Amino acid sequence: MTLAPTATPAKPRRRRRRNLTLTIGIVVTVAFIAMALASFFYLPHNPNVPRIPDRLLPAGSPGYLLGTDALGRDIFSQLMVGARTSLLVGAGGGGTALEAAQVRHAASGTAGPSRSCPPRACRSVPATRGWMRRKMRQLRSMFPSTPFASAS
Repeated sequence: MTLAPTATPAKPRRRRRRNLTLTIGIVVTVAFIAMALASFFYLPHNPNVPRIPDRLLPAGSPGYLLGTDALGRDIFSQLMVGARTSLLVGAGGGGTALEAAQVRHAASGTAGPSRSCPPRACRSVPATRGWMRRKMRQLRSMFPSTPFASAS
């Protein structure tokens, strides 16, 4: 007598809840980056040239998506150039911090034997480079005392 195979009950599918704030943040960030990248190729008006006859136009005016300021400069063009500048400064600062961290880690990695190194294995590494390890330790202990500098 053989038993008929029983079907295992299907697990209910869990729907992923979309986080609304995450979605809004992603959309705003992508729009900001797209606007900054588009400013390299297209600007509706020169953001630095004043146009006195077009001053203080409201948003949605013909030719001016977000209107103009007190000197008649296009606000949307200024926003595009500002987004470009912000992204370039942010990328430059992040790149500089990355390079500084790589140099610091490379220097501390070649700074001589560590304390966990067995004595026989560490004989080939000169012990005169212990000063570098001490300086790296002092540098590491200094970073938490400065606000916003402990990112690396």
